[in-house]
Amino acid sequence: MKRYSLAIANLIISEVRIQFQRECEQNPSFPLWFVALAEQRSYMLPDFFDGRGKIGLFALTEQTYREVSSVIGLKDCKSIFDPKTNTQVLVRYVKWMMDRCFNEKFATDEGLLMAFLSLDVGYFRIKRIISECAVPGSIDQVLHMLPDSQVADNIAEIVKRYWELRLDFKIS
Repeated sequence: MKRYSLAIANLIISEVRIQFQRECEQNPSFPLWFVALAEQRSYMLPDFFDGRGKIGLFALTEQTYREVSSVIGLKDCKSIFDPKTNTQVLVRYVKWMMDRCFNEKFATDEGLLMAFLSLDVGYFRIKRIISECAVPGSIDQVLHMLPDSQVADNIAEIVKRYWELRLDFKIS
C-alpha cells in the first residue's frame, strides 16, 4: 500500500458503504474503487491543490463541490479540504451520476468508471460520446473517443490500482 493515512482510506470505505449498500453487498471490494480514485487524483492528500482549480482529497472543482454541497445541505465551502466532507460530496455525486445516467447502459464497475470520467470530461460530453458509440456499453470505445488521452490514461491507472488494492486487502 502506498504511504498515506489508513484513517483516510477507512473514511472513504465507510462513506462508500453508506451510499452504495447494494453494490458493497454484491462486491465487498467495491469501496476500493474510490480509494484508487483518491490516490490517482490527489495522492490521498486532503489539502491537495493542483493550480488548475482541483481541490481536496478527490481533487474536485469548486463548482462541482458547491453544486453537490447545496443539494446535500452543506453550507461552508471552506470544508472542501476536510477529507470527510470532500468524500461525502464525491461519493454522492458519483452515486447520483450512476443512478441517473450510467446504471442502465453499463455494468456496475463500468458505470462507476463512466461517473469518474464525468468528473474530468463533464456529464454532457460523456453522454454524447456514449450515444455515438457503435457498441452500447463499451467503455473501451468511450475511452478511445475522449478528446484528451490523459483522461483515459488516468482511468487505466485507477483500474490498475483498484486491482492492486483488491489483491492486497481483505475488506471486513
